[in-house]
Amino acid sequence: MNPARYRKQRAFTLVEVSLAMGVAAFCLLAMIGLLPMGINSNQATVQQMTAASLARTISADLRATPDVSGTATLSPVLKMVVPGVGTASSGTMESIYFASDGTAVSAVNAKANPAKETPAYRATVTFLPPQTGRAATQVRIFITWPGMADSNWAVPPAAFTGSYEVMTALDCN
Repeated sequence: MNPARYRKQRAFTLVEVSLAMGVAAFCLLAMIGLLPMGINSNQATVQQMTAASLARTISADLRATPDVSGTATLSPVLKMVVPGVGTASSGTMESIYFASDGTAVSAVNAKANPAKETPAYRATVTFLPPQTGRAATQVRIFITWPGMADSNWAVPPAAFTGSYEVMTALDCN
């Protein structure tokens, strides 16, 4: 008998392999459990970024509207009725629906047609009267999603999943 032949070989035991597989399975299970939360967080971030972009577009459109001596004027891009500076009646409201890529899918103050398009966002623009004389007209831009959560454009939105709101002013003296 040759004793060199029965020398102890180095290797992992079955217990060690089972323990390593258990630790790896536990870590993978934890990572898979976090995946839906990461996807939801990403979706919410994209929706908020799109809403902020829409608010910036609406604000730029309103600022590009010329002031015609206190009379209402249409905005150049979205065709919203912008009251003349210092003449905004309390609560004048305009609504418009947008697709997920930011394009308008309805005319201002028109009901969106879900058979043709599915609006992802609804923008409600409210013109507030100035506090004193010829001061800046305050504008509240309120963007909600999903767009068809509140399909009646004539009332302020109430049933929505997410929202983004910004206040701006027109014709700062």
